[in-house]
Amino acid sequence: MNTGNNKLNHSVNEIADLFAYLGELYFTSENRSTVESQKLLQLEKILKTNQINLKKLLRQLSPACKDIVQKCKWKEEEKICDTMFEKIITSEGHCCSFNYFAPRNHTFGG
Repeated sequence: MNTGNNKLNHSVNEIADLFAYLGELYFTSENRSTVESQKLLQLEKILKTNQINLKKLLRQLSPACKDIVQKCKWKEEEKICDTMFEKIITSEGHCCSFNYFAPRNHTFGG
């Protein structure tokens, strides 16, 4: 990700304000206001001009599961949480997901 001057000459504060709309770029909504639509177009242009992949950016900005989930148990044994959860994309952004459909005899590392 480019951390220097961007190619569209927006201030850091302008770009930071637009970052609030990152999730909206990924998940479309038909109920947007004109202002929201304009901000989304502006943000999309900044990302494209600076060759920033939206999906990768959202993933990089979200915290790692190991930093969110601190203590885990599976079948009465403490496990390393990082081996049990994976980051997935949802309509609310990235979330840590546990595969609760795993077979009963499945064992997690840690």
